[in-house]
Formats: sequence, C-alpha cells, structure tokens
Amino acid sequence: LYLLVMGYTETLSQFRWQITFNCVPYGPWMTAVVGEARADTSGSTLEVAATDTATTLQVVNEAAPWARSADYPGDFPMDILVDGERMTLTAVTGAREDSFD
Repeated sequence: LYLLVMGYTETLSQFRWQITFNCVPYGPWMTAVVGEARADTSGSTLEVAATDTATTLQVVNEAAPWARSADYPGDFPMDILVDGERMTLTAVTGAREDSFD
C-alpha cells in the first residue's frame, strides 16, 4: 500500500519524540510518465487462486485485455504491483484475439 504524506505533527517530550503523519492513498496520484509505460489494470481478476509457490497467474479482464508479449516483446519484462506486492511480469500469453479492437 502506497501512501502520500500530506502533513505531519511532532510531539516532543523529555524522553520521546513522536511524529504523526497525515496520509492519503497514493493510487489517485499514479499517472503516466514520459518514457515509462503504465497501464490501469483495474477490473482484472484471478481466474484460478494463486498459491505462494505459483510462477504463473491466470488473469481475466473482459474490459481491457492484457497485451501479449509475443506482440510487444520490447515491453517485457515489466514490473507489476499485485495487492501491494511487486512482481516481475516476463510474459503474457493466451489473450483472446476477439478481445482486441
């Protein structure tokens, strides 16, 4: 979970220095950056539950299918964020042809 610090307060005493951060979710601030590809994959769901030893994930997104690595080899590998865990995506296969415009 990424947070954006909007402010803070400090409380000083003889033996303690306490800092309290005022934070908001960072998600709305994530935008595209020139030279860096970012995509919104909201709506993606796991078709099969992932395990802690899984090396592949079966993902479904009817609204915006993922680009296949065979069609865009220069875009792979890429880092993705899954429920707060950073993963390296090395390939996307099996995306349905009829899903593309």
